[in-house]
Amino acid sequence: MDNGTVSDARPSVFHALLSPEGKDEMYVVPTVDEMKDEATAFFGAAADTTGSAMTLGTFHVLSNSSIYSRLSEELRDAFPDPVARLEYLKLEPLPYLVSPEV
Repeated sequence: MDNGTVSDARPSVFHALLSPEGKDEMYVVPTVDEMKDEATAFFGAAADTTGSAMTLGTFHVLSNSSIYSRLSEELRDAFPDPVARLEYLKLEPLPYLVSPEV
């Protein structure tokens, strides 16, 4: 949303909330204050779940030397420069990093 207009270039949950299309006739488009409340709830939920997942993951990596060693080796191979920026497109294909079975 820029300057009070809604762009469909990249729809979000807010597009759905602001659009009465496809909803029953009793649907009321949320007010600006209600939209602010929704945004605050989304940010809070995202920060809490992401933070918890990162904390738990970090704990398990640091608690298990074989996981730590294998992950460190994979990251060093992919990013030999220790001060280089870790780019998502280079991180995503790393098999051990993204493996659900660590």
